[in-house]
Amino acid sequence: MNRSARDRLPMLLAPLIVCVAYFLGAKLGFALKLHPYPISTMWPPNSILLAVLLLAPTRIWWILLLAALPAHVAIQLANGVPVPMLLGWFVSNCSEALIGATLVRRLTSGPLRFDDSRHVGVFVLASTLGVSLSCFLDAGFVTLVGWGEGTYWGLWTSRFFSNLLAELTLVPMIVAWVRIDREALRRLTLARLAELGALMIALLVVSIPVFNWQKTGPESIAALLYAPLPFLVWAAVRFGARGASTATLTVALLAIWGAMHRLGPFVGSVPRDNAMSIQLFLIFISIPLMLLSAFVQERRKAERAALLNEESLKLALDAAQMSIWDWSISGDDATWPRETSRVPFGLILRVVHPDDRAMVAEAVTAAIEKGAAWDVEFRVAHPDGSVRWVMGKGEVLRDEAGIPVRLLGVNVDITDRKRAGEALRASEELFAKAFRGSPDAMVISRQSDGRIIDVNARWETMFDIDRGLAVERMLGEFLHGAGAPDQAALRRLAESPGPVRDVELRLRTLEGEHREAVIATEAIEMGGHACFVTTIRDVTERRRGEREAQEQRQLLTHLSRVAVVGELSGALAHQLSQPLTSILSNAQAARRILAREPVDLDEIRAILEDIVGEDRRAGEVIHRLRAMFKRGES
Repeated sequence: MNRSARDRLPMLLAPLIVCVAYFLGAKLGFALKLHPYPISTMWPPNSILLAVLLLAPTRIWWILLLAALPAHVAIQLANGVPVPMLLGWFVSNCSEALIGATLVRRLTSGPLRFDDSRHVGVFVLASTLGVSLSCFLDAGFVTLVGWGEGTYWGLWTSRFFSNLLAELTLVPMIVAWVRIDREALRRLTLARLAELGALMIALLVVSIPVFNWQKTGPESIAALLYAPLPFLVWAAVRFGARGASTATLTVALLAIWGAMHRLGPFVGSVPRDNAMSIQLFLIFISIPLMLLSAFVQERRKAERAALLNEESLKLALDAAQMSIWDWSISGDDATWPRETSRVPFGLILRVVHPDDRAMVAEAVTAAIEKGAAWDVEFRVAHPDGSVRWVMGKGEVLRDEAGIPVRLLGVNVDITDRKRAGEALRASEELFAKAFRGSPDAMVISRQSDGRIIDVNARWETMFDIDRGLAVERMLGEFLHGAGAPDQAALRRLAESPGPVRDVELRLRTLEGEHREAVIATEAIEMGGHACFVTTIRDVTERRRGEREAQEQRQLLTHLSRVAVVGELSGALAHQLSQPLTSILSNAQAARRILAREPVDLDEIRAILEDIVGEDRRAGEVIHRLRAMFKRGES
């Protein structure tokens, strides 16, 4: 069976269950009569309809009410009720359930819960109004049809208490047991089950003699009527709405059964009065029990919530390294952080560092006598010799006469914050020393608008401007590129959101002097503002020295090459004479060949190729020689 089919199954079975439950409830109602009184002492069908409507969604209420019609017709016809009367009673029964369910849904804005005292009050009110209004219809139909005896108000009264008793006993039991948590059933322990069994056995052992054995007469003891009450309270306190409603219904059935057999404390008068006595007794018992069970459940939920809040508070206090304390000024005792026992406040004051003890005492005195704020930082000495910093905040509570009675306070361990503050101050001091004493020009400017916050002494010297005149001016007023590439590099620096390392460019000072510099920027935060620290290293002299050194190296290289050429001139002359001699010889040979007839052109071509090759060889020698005479490196 798939999931959708499983979800539809309860919807399909609900009308059948309603029909069967209504029929059985009507059978029980007809059986609970005190003959010859014709009206049932407790009429369950209406309560069954009300419980079903409270459990079901409103869109299917009409289906569930119609499902009860066949059972109503069958049971009423079997008891000889005419058709007009049974139809009128069905209308009044349905109206009672509809009025009660609608009022409950409107006033609770959700499922009815019998562990909520407000919901219990709403249920009692809705049940009373629903029964009261429907009984007007009920008594009216009886009078109109002429079925039954008695006056209109007599019929209204009898049916009102019968239906109200059924609703106050049956509806809580049905709703509570249907909505029982399966996980709660699995968590039931043997001790819990044994307690439940002992409760029901004790209730039966006490109730049966009271309602089913005792005969009315001079020898009867009227006070025994209250014997089941402790066990009803037990059920309400220990087992909530389920236990209270089940125990109340058990007592109700035993009391009615005993009255039907002329036994128990409710048979001292005529059947009508006996029935009303039972109804009033059980109604006045059931309402306080429902409220008691709701109050107990609310208290338990509040205790669980308080325990959870306390655990959450402890966790939060531990995570925040906080603690709370409470000093009763009149009694001179207090509770200290994480301590439950009360000790004199003077003993607590002893944990304060001796150097801070007088300051703390003065702050306490000022808070009590002058109403000053209790806000002080002090040190606490631990037994192991360690010292922690604590920030204390508190408030003095006074009575109606203005006399101080209590001092509530919270302590926060601020040791880490103190250490961080000290480390920050040391870091700031170190940065300030490095900033002031840096051999490079340094400037701090805001990222948002580029305005200068501070400059160091080297900046003042480099740009020839006093610090006071530079602060709050735009950084761009002092940084000008010597050329277009330098201006572009400066714009890229200004637009860069992150750190920039070693950008070399040429700057033009306010006096028009060109300076070579290496610029670096670093993003920092100062006073809550995003800033840039810009370092400008003047490398003009270094670059000038590097260029002069380069020129000296080139000059030395040139002179060295000239000396080498002088030493190698003989070799070079030899190198040149060889190709020149070869060229001359080839030229003379070509002249002789041209003088002969016929001219050998192939030989002439070979001679010319040799001349070209030797010429190239001589040219290469001359080229190398010229290169050695040049200044610079080739």
